[in-house]
Amino acid sequence: MDHTSIMDQLINQLQELIELGRLHLPPNAIPPPVFTGVVMLLFGVGIAVLGARLARWFIAVVFAVGGITAGLAVSRDYGVNPLLSGLVGSLVLGSFGYVLHRLWVGLFAAVFLASIAMTALTAQEVLPYLPDFARAETATAPAEFHTGTGEPPPAVDWHHLNEYLRNFGDYVVAREPNIRLHAGLAVIIAGLAGLLLGVFFVRLTLILFTAAFGSILIASGIGLLGPAIGIQVYQTAASRPDVTLLALVSFFIASLAIQTILTRPGSRTASAPAKVAD
Repeated sequence: MDHTSIMDQLINQLQELIELGRLHLPPNAIPPPVFTGVVMLLFGVGIAVLGARLARWFIAVVFAVGGITAGLAVSRDYGVNPLLSGLVGSLVLGSFGYVLHRLWVGLFAAVFLASIAMTALTAQEVLPYLPDFARAETATAPAEFHTGTGEPPPAVDWHHLNEYLRNFGDYVVAREPNIRLHAGLAVIIAGLAGLLLGVFFVRLTLILFTAAFGSILIASGIGLLGPAIGIQVYQTAASRPDVTLLALVSFFIASLAIQTILTRPGSRTASAPAKVAD
């Protein structure tokens, strides 16, 4: 299977997932596409350009905010001064995040790689069963709950979605008995690989993974914003998968180049945290 066929398959599966979400997610569960697209695009550009350079400080800030929250909780439970408790908590956890940044980068890389592995496994061994399951469910459901018309069922809520996913999982497992073993192995192998990369090759891992993550967010943001400006991104991507692949690779390579320059050891533009990360 060539890269064009793979892209075409992924785009078709993405469209199926979008339609599945439209049919089975509660209406208020999905934020407006334009707002989501703008947020994803802005975060994607920021991560693709400055993700590796600012990762250590970002981790420290996240831990510091967690420390403030924990400190305020302690002050409520034990009557400690909230300002002092929040300050101590932010300093302790912020320092913890800053000093052990390699470990947190490794954990992020582990989660990211495990997610990619699960996505690939789902695309290859799970999603192909979705059309057959949808037809079987439509054939056995009461007439008023048929979902084959393209309209959401009248009682769409989280319970409905959980039941639908549980039934779909049982349907797949009945036809692929080894799917759980494959999923477990994929997550373990990918997670260990990401953890080792992050701990021992922190700069390389940050550049690679922030470039990949940023490119995915940029592409997703463009896909959500397209209809708002009259561009049917998914239809265009389905008809020209080679152009879609070229755009994704271009985002990724541009991010790699920019972040490699910004985090280069000895570079005047590299910040002190970036140097320490090497």
